[in-house]
Amino acid sequence: MSYKADHHSLNTPLISAQEPLVDFDNLSESELKKRWLDALKNGITGICFSLYEDGQEPGDIITKEQVQRRIDIIYSSLNLFFSYY
Repeated sequence: MSYKADHHSLNTPLISAQEPLVDFDNLSESELKKRWLDALKNGITGICFSLYEDGQEPGDIITKEQVQRRIDIIYSSLNLFFSYY
């Protein structure tokens, strides 16, 4: 792996003491959307999400169509996509 000074490493905290923590519970829906879009525009290393839909739990069948719906939501913001099963 190459080193880039402006990238975080495993030894670099993602939140510094100078950056205040955000109380997301007190943000409006429009502010949450703005912050999410800003994060996507600035680039993110990865995202973790669940393929399960409301009411589903581990052990339930996940259909190909369900996987496609979830991927369609995030696809435009990705450079790479890895899937494990």
